[in-house]
Amino acid sequence: RFAFGKARRQTESIVRTAVTNVSARGALEVFDANARYLETVQFVATLDDRTTLICLDLDGTTWPPGSDDVVVPGADTHYQCRSTIVPNPDFEKLGLPEPAEGTRFARRSPTEEGRVGKIERISSSPTAEQWLRNQSPERVRRILGRSRADAFLAGEVDLSKMVRNDRSTVPLRELLGAGS
Repeated sequence: RFAFGKARRQTESIVRTAVTNVSARGALEVFDANARYLETVQFVATLDDRTTLICLDLDGTTWPPGSDDVVVPGADTHYQCRSTIVPNPDFEKLGLPEPAEGTRFARRSPTEEGRVGKIERISSSPTAEQWLRNQSPERVRRILGRSRADAFLAGEVDLSKMVRNDRSTVPLRELLGAGS
């Protein structure tokens, strides 16, 4: 019975990752086909306590439409990625007025009883780093881990220094300079 439950969870995880990847690749094809109407393609991370360093770092990153460098969630990030890519339209080319700033979803901190926090709408403009800087120190420690969080909160390191260009996480010893 235990093996069946584990196999089921693993299968669900593989399917979720594949769905994210296929969805992002399909969206990218639509964006590429309509590149003349887009300013950029943007990476948008899910903002909650389970978001990985990779996705926190990529959040808000933009690429020109049609770029081969666009990071595809699921394929180019990590297993069970929940992030997405979105188009940033060129409203002038579309002959439309620029809309008011939008919103995005974030999840509140989990309750003391350990229940998942409620989803809330926040402004779409803050990056994950800005969002993280507005969270409680306890929550930042839950998300980044104690040592990374303490360095982040002290202003000694930002998210971009915690992840390499190949999207691997910089080891603590290297990040905090102990190995130098």
